[in-house]
Amino acid sequence: MTDPRLALLRALALRDLSRTDPDDAVEGLDLLADAIPVDAPPPSLRARLLGALAAEPLAPLAVPLASLFEVGEDRARAYLAEIAGERWETMAPGVALLHFDGGPGTAGADVGFVRVDDDLDFPFHEHTGEERNLVLRGQLVDDDGQVYRAGDTFVHGPGSRHTFRSQGGLIFAVVVWGVDFAVTPDA
Repeated sequence: MTDPRLALLRALALRDLSRTDPDDAVEGLDLLADAIPVDAPPPSLRARLLGALAAEPLAPLAVPLASLFEVGEDRARAYLAEIAGERWETMAPGVALLHFDGGPGTAGADVGFVRVDDDLDFPFHEHTGEERNLVLRGQLVDDDGQVYRAGDTFVHGPGSRHTFRSQGGLIFAVVVWGVDFAVTPDA
């Protein structure tokens, strides 16, 4: 049995469209749109598209990120796309981490992204090893008054101690060879 919508569409297609009533033509196009099967895209496609859209404003940072993480640019772009994903792990209230594998020069380091809620004071800590950073979004205001913005890189050496305040939806990339949160500012 033929779908009556398709029969109407065939009839419309065979008619001289210059003599077709505009209302019939619109109805025919509506029926055609209804007759075309639409499969829902897989959830993974939605996640990839959202990730790509979120990463697009960060695309200029793929090169410095690739250098920091010692990976190729394509891999750095893929990491940037994960900012919009759901793999973030909560470290503390208002602070989340996203871990990655870095290149050979990052062996033994924690490599990833840190996301800090706006206007939050990050916990005081001491670097037991070197820490290299690249701000991806927002601003990091160090307790010495230094302000780091998107695109800025900076290093904290072993033994350095500090806290910082986040502004503007801070996300930064980090390669760190040890950090101690059990220290106090007085010690």
